[in-house]
Amino acid sequence: LQNFVCQKIGQDPVTYEVTKTDMAKLSGSVLINGLKDPAGLQYASGITRMQLNNGRMGTKMLDVSGMTRLQQLIITSGSLYGITGLDQLTNLKTLNINTPEFAVAEGLGDCTSLTSITLKGAYTELPSFEKLVNVTSLTLQGYAGFNETNYSNLTALPEGLSGMTKLKTLNILGDFANAPDRSDLPSLKSLTLSTAQDGTLPDYSGISSSLTTYTKVDTTLPALKEGAGTVTVNILGD
Repeated sequence: LQNFVCQKIGQDPVTYEVTKTDMAKLSGSVLINGLKDPAGLQYASGITRMQLNNGRMGTKMLDVSGMTRLQQLIITSGSLYGITGLDQLTNLKTLNINTPEFAVAEGLGDCTSLTSITLKGAYTELPSFEKLVNVTSLTLQGYAGFNETNYSNLTALPEGLSGMTKLKTLNILGDFANAPDRSDLPSLKSLTLSTAQDGTLPDYSGISSSLTTYTKVDTTLPALKEGAGTVTVNILGD
C-alpha cells in the first residue's frame, strides 16, 4: 500500500511516510495488485471503486468503514479472511468477493444500498439478507479448501431471501437440499443451483413462474474442462 500511494502522490516510498490526509486525497477508481496489508485503506474516503487483485493478506481483515463514497468493491484471487465496516457504506452498489479463504463479511446485512452481491469463499454462515431489498443479482459460492468443485462449506441458504423481491438472478453453489420458495422471489428470471455432495439436486419446483433459465451444476463430476457438469435448461412458464 505504501508503494501504491507514494506513486499516486509522487513521493519516494523509501523515505516518505504516508498520512491519513494522503489517503483521503485518493479518488475515483483504485486498482491494487498483490496487497499484503490492508491497514490504512479505511482512510481512503474519496474513492468510488476499489479492486484488489491477487492480494496476500492472509488472515487479515479489510476495514472499509471510512470509504463512504465507495460504489464498487471487487476482490479477486489471492487471500483475505474478511471485511469489516460494510454497514457504513451507504453508496455501495456492487460487492464482488472471490477468494478461497474469505470467511467474514461484517455489516453485510445492513448494507442496504447494494444491488449486486457475489461472495465466493470459505464462509460457513451469512447474516440475514432481510434488509437487502434492492439486490437484483446474488451469487453465493462456497469453497472447501482450494477445490473449486467442492462447495460443501455452504450448507444453508441465508435467512431473509423472502425480502429480496427485486432479485432477478440467483446463483447458489453449495451443499443444501432446498431451493427458495416460489412466493419469495417473484421477479426471479435466472437460477443456478449445484447438486449436493451426494449428487442430489435441490428441489426447485416451487420457484417463481417468472423463471426463464435454470442451470444445474453437477459437483460430482470432475471439472475436466470449463463448463463440465453444467446443464442449462430454458423454461417456459412452469
